[in-house]
Amino acid sequence: MLFVFDFDGTIMDTALGVTRCAQNTLVRLGYPEYPLEKFLVFMGPPLNYSLREYAKLPEDEIEQAVEYFRERYREVGKFEAYVYPGIPALLEKLKHAGHKITVASAKPEVYVREIMDHFGILAYFDSVVGASMVETMADKAKNIRKAMDTLGYLDRPGEVWMIGDRKYDIDGAREVGLKSVGVTYGYGSREELEAAGADFVVETVADLEALLLQER
Repeated sequence: MLFVFDFDGTIMDTALGVTRCAQNTLVRLGYPEYPLEKFLVFMGPPLNYSLREYAKLPEDEIEQAVEYFRERYREVGKFEAYVYPGIPALLEKLKHAGHKITVASAKPEVYVREIMDHFGILAYFDSVVGASMVETMADKAKNIRKAMDTLGYLDRPGEVWMIGDRKYDIDGAREVGLKSVGVTYGYGSREELEAAGADFVVETVADLEALLLQER
């Protein structure tokens, strides 16, 4: 089996770095210092989308906002995060059982690799797929397909599961024709994941482990 994991909210809790960078970005643009909780909606969608749809920035401020956000994220924000407890053990068990593991993320791939390397979990993954630094709207289904293609599973969708915490992950899995698992320990709710059509919804990493390691 190939298990395709989302990154933010599934493998790691990266909310502190993302919300602080979003808050800092708006302050530098001259907006009030909104509480960090206001920026939790940034977890999941591509940055440009969040700046437009949630921060309501005018189009002529988007490019500067992305620059400000990435400046702080590159320097400190990317490491204001932690691996969810139980994830390293789950990844080790999946590898030991002979499964392949990859990441498909809307976050720039360079950051995903740097963060996972910093926290000591990069070696568990057979590949990592993320957005480029110039993409303005990441396509989850495209990244999932790329991850599958890299490991030789593009024509074997029945052997691939997608695991994520937001509707974007479930939508991407459905578009590619994969089974999907929604996790509620991240940034999405059970209601969001069920409405998106997740095949399974689990509450904890322990529940996820039990599901993924069951007899197939």
